[in-house]
Amino acid sequence: MNQAIKKIRNILKRKIQFLYFSSSKDTYYDLETEFIDFLFETPELSEVMRRIVLKGKIPYEKLKEMFVIYSVRNSNNKADGTITFPNFYNDEVERKTNILKTALAFVEDDLIRSKSEQKTWGEEDSQRVAHAQYNSENMTALRKLYLDVIQEIDLLDTEIYSKKEEPIKGFLFNPDNGVLKFSGKDITLAKRKQISDAVLLMRSLVNAENNEWLEKGEILADWGLTKEDRDIATRNKLFNAGKVVNQFIKDETGIDDFVECTTRKARINPKYR
Repeated sequence: MNQAIKKIRNILKRKIQFLYFSSSKDTYYDLETEFIDFLFETPELSEVMRRIVLKGKIPYEKLKEMFVIYSVRNSNNKADGTITFPNFYNDEVERKTNILKTALAFVEDDLIRSKSEQKTWGEEDSQRVAHAQYNSENMTALRKLYLDVIQEIDLLDTEIYSKKEEPIKGFLFNPDNGVLKFSGKDITLAKRKQISDAVLLMRSLVNAENNEWLEKGEILADWGLTKEDRDIATRNKLFNAGKVVNQFIKDETGIDDFVECTTRKARINPKYR
């Protein structure tokens, strides 16, 4: 979880605690408004709120109430009276909730009435709404909304983390030119088009069964080395070849464990198969 979201999470906690434990009929409206404004206007929460709305976690009447009050209040604060939309609002939200039609009708009606009466959404209206809304049902609804937001933040953070950790599967290797296609990159394992141990190792490993380890002797034989040559090959010949392959891949993708290799055996990491 990044630092910005951690900070937002803590701010939300403070706001809901203050609203839940410290509000009264005289202060409830201002505290609720401040809480909803924070949810509706904080850019980092737009995806979280959108997911909550699309999952139907906010009862429609409560969503409509919050949307309308937010829109009316902000519209009346604008010279041209245009509607202010929450950050999470988009076409997908509208298709799911049809909230705009309801809110638009209410807002336009309120704007017309306000202009005809030469008044805006002011202190008198706020107090009227505050006394109407200050009840255990609304307090419980806001408490639930807070818990849903926190839960969705944690869920979204987990999904993002999981996506980052999910290995990229699938690759193609051209044994003729030594080019490995992996993670959206063309990675050349042959320096100056020369057939190196790295290329030879990949040639052997791509032909192995999915999770099968190949022994050093088997690999070197596949390279065309005679038994005498295999016997005098350096102890780290196989290990160094695997290290070179992984370095080439790491330079291009940041992944450093494509080949699993020791001095005695090697294989392509099964999570990339």
